[in-house]
Amino acid sequence: MAHWFHRNPLKATAPVSFNFYGVAGSPAANKICNDLRTTRLRLLEMFTDSTCTPEIMKNASDAYFSLLQGFIMSLDGTTQENKMRFIQNFKWTDTLQGNIPSAQQDAVFELVSMAFNVAIWYTKFASKLAGKEK
Repeated sequence: MAHWFHRNPLKATAPVSFNFYGVAGSPAANKICNDLRTTRLRLLEMFTDSTCTPEIMKNASDAYFSLLQGFIMSLDGTTQENKMRFIQNFKWTDTLQGNIPSAQQDAVFELVSMAFNVAIWYTKFASKLAGKEK
């Protein structure tokens, strides 16, 4: 088998605003929410950008995942669950349910879904490289 092509489509997602009025009251908290929104949009745009390289994808995914970790990991370093983990609702489609989105109010669901798309992007990029003559 000379070439292997990944035919699964990317998972689709609904926009996420990260607007937590009343919860994120400080300017620093609002900046983090704005950064989450912009880095998520940038990462989603990278999935369809034909000029995207693995380095650009790594930087975009690292930027988003590092911000999202603040919603998952405990802020005081203990094993206690972060209360921010369940504050935002995320919607994603999957290959089993077709165009019917799954919605969960869990930042880990977002992390896994986005990481799955990053993995599919890398397989598609490798397939593109394998298909070249050189």
